[in-house]
Amino acid sequence: MEFVKVALRVLVVEESAALCDRLVERLQETPSISVVGTARTVMDAVRKIAVLHPDLVITDHEMEDGGGFALLEAIRVLRELEGPGPSVVLWTGCLDPRRQARARELGIDVHFEKARELDGLIDYCRRAGVGS
Repeated sequence: MEFVKVALRVLVVEESAALCDRLVERLQETPSISVVGTARTVMDAVRKIAVLHPDLVITDHEMEDGGGFALLEAIRVLRELEGPGPSVVLWTGCLDPRRQARARELGIDVHFEKARELDGLIDYCRRAGVGS
């Protein structure tokens, strides 16, 4: 029996075009990762999750049409209605302990800081892609 390796399907949700492009570029350098889409708003992200069915969503916690917490809440509801849904990585500038706790309550898998942990985020995605 031959196994076909499938790339980790990632949706990137980031309102800054420059940061989004930088992250997508880095992710696409990894063969075990496939960026299936990007979104700049919570509403766009929710629509794309429903259509694209990513394995992993990387999201900021601040967006122009609501916070990433609104997106996390929407993903939590999708999980309740439709099953497991995507894993979620919070990639943000700074998150105080109270917000970190709230993000964990809403089901994030891990949190990375934009300014210091891009390589850690890429490594996390690479490991997740190898295991998919």
